This record gives sequence, C-alpha cells and structure tokens, in this order.
Amino acid sequence: MKFVFFLTCLLFANESCKCLKPANMPSGKGRRYRPTKDNPEKDLNLLTGAEASFVSKHWLNNILQHKNICKEDKIIVENINKLETYIQNSFSNHEVNDKYIAWVPPGFTKDILFIVVLEATDDEHIVKLMIHSPFWEPAQIESHLLLDALKVYSKNSNKRLELTKFLDENIRYKLEWKYLQDRLK
Repeated sequence: MKFVFFLTCLLFANESCKCLKPANMPSGKGRRYRPTKDNPEKDLNLLTGAEASFVSKHWLNNILQHKNICKEDKIIVENINKLETYIQNSFSNHEVNDKYIAWVPPGFTKDILFIVVLEATDDEHIVKLMIHSPFWEPAQIESHLLLDALKVYSKNSNKRLELTKFLDENIRYKLEWKYLQDRLK
C-alpha cells in the first residue's frame, strides 16, 4: 500500500514539474515583458556563481523532462555546460573577473530570461556567454533590449562593452543585432 502511495506521489510530482511555467498566462494571453525605459540597467541583477548555477540547473531539469529535445534546447544545454565550466574555473583559479548577470525585465511575473557572463577588465566588459531561458520567446521581449541594458551597465561602469568574439561564435545574435556597430557608437 505504501508503495502504491509513493508511486502515485512520484507520478503526480513528475507531471506537475512539466507545468512549472506555462507558455501563456491563465487568461490565455502570452507572457509579455517590458524593459525599464528610463534606465534599462535596472533590469539587470548581479548573481553569484552559485545562483547562476542554480538557475541554469533548473532550466536544464525542465529541458530534460521532455523525451525529445529540440535543437534550440540542445544549444541551451551546451551553454549551461559552458556556464558550469566558467563557474568551476573561477572557483578553482580564484578569479573574480567574471560577473554573472541575470536579465529580469518587468512583467506580470518576475522571471530570469537570460544569464550573461561578462569578464571585467580595466576598461571593458567582455561578453563571454549568454544563455536564454527555455521559457523565453522573442515575442515576449526582444533580445536587443538586453543589449541596450548591457550597454548602459557598461557605460555606467566606465567600461566599453566588447562583443566581437561572442558575436563571431554566436551567429544568431550577430544576425539579430546586425546594426550593432552603429548602435555601439
């Protein structure tokens, strides 16, 4: 009898995990986020390496709940593995140059949509990695608004935002931000 109860609880818990983040609000409308227009930097939150790891593992668990993992989710999984490597290296090498930043634009719910890894040098913030939430879709809010927030963050830190290597390795963002050079000037 105890085994049947345990099995029932396990099955219920497994099914409820799949519904952690519905694509739509209870009203049926899609999730929408709006950037803070007067100061986009307010949409950025600094995370510790442990917090960034916790969030990314939550995303990973949600991706792995499904039997078939789509190409987009495979990219997220690869980036989560890179994030874990950055975190491991920063702890083992005692590096404090990496910053982990969550992009949390205002919406009906407070959700982390992206995790960004920046390397801070004397005069630059170098974007090393960006991972978007598996629950994020461009229809909710466009990623170039994250770029705007990062630019303001770097400017307020008296640093230049360096994206060249990141964009060379991530054609998706390079194409999406095709007018990047004009916008950074």
